[in-house]
Amino acid sequence: MQTKVATVEDYMRDRKRMDELLQHNLKAAQERMKKYAGDHMSEREFQVGDWVYLRLQPYRQSSVMIRNNTKLSAKYFGPYSIEEKIGKVACRLRLGHQITPILQLPDTDEKGQIRVEPMALLSRRMIKRKNAAVTQWLIQWWGAERAEATWEDAK
Repeated sequence: MQTKVATVEDYMRDRKRMDELLQHNLKAAQERMKKYAGDHMSEREFQVGDWVYLRLQPYRQSSVMIRNNTKLSAKYFGPYSIEEKIGKVACRLRLGHQITPILQLPDTDEKGQIRVEPMALLSRRMIKRKNAAVTQWLIQWWGAERAEATWEDAK
């Protein structure tokens, strides 16, 4: 663009540089946001028989659990077994009569598997294994019912 006034030409050149710089910074910011969002997301695919947690919106939970203050309501229910895959991300769950609400999903390891943590030590016993006495503990696991407790070696 040619003009007879030098100051207008300088102004237009500066404005064009500023525009290019803004476009560059906007693109860099979008790339950063995309990268950070991708770091926290994981693409998961579930199969029939897998166990999953169901997330419900607090204002939609009235059919599951009635609460006066939905802000403090549990967000996740389960775990439930996948009964059938309906689509790529939609599944039919095998819902039970017992609802176990939790406020937060359980911790997972680097592979995305639920980290198993003991919640309570219920009992202790000694058993004989290959001519040696072995101490075992009856452990109730976090997120599981007392009836699902398992005997584990003390080691």
